[in-house]
Amino acid sequence: MGAEETFGADHRDVERLRATLRAQAERVARELRSEGYAGRVVTLKIRFADFSTYTRAHTGEPTQDGLRIFEEAAALLGRVRLIQAVRLIGLSVSGLGPAGREANPPLRPRSRAA
Repeated sequence: MGAEETFGADHRDVERLRATLRAQAERVARELRSEGYAGRVVTLKIRFADFSTYTRAHTGEPTQDGLRIFEEAAALLGRVRLIQAVRLIGLSVSGLGPAGREANPPLRPRSRAA
């Protein structure tokens, strides 16, 4: 599941890119929750003015939380050298599974017999 935006004019404004990612993360999180999914892989996509495309992904614990999706995408954005203006930015969440199901559930403390 994902979202992307092509800007009317190419630009280099990092705060605008972050704000766009924040809105996209919330939109994708709402869609994940409405469908009952959580995803493990957050992918950032950037298309530059010359139409070259940059994609990077981060794999973590399953989530459907918009803030967490944004933070992972923003961390990926922080590693990009903006040597050109940006034409498009987007993010997607993949590696989907049912929400609430953990791959490695936390260990529960054993009860001691009295």
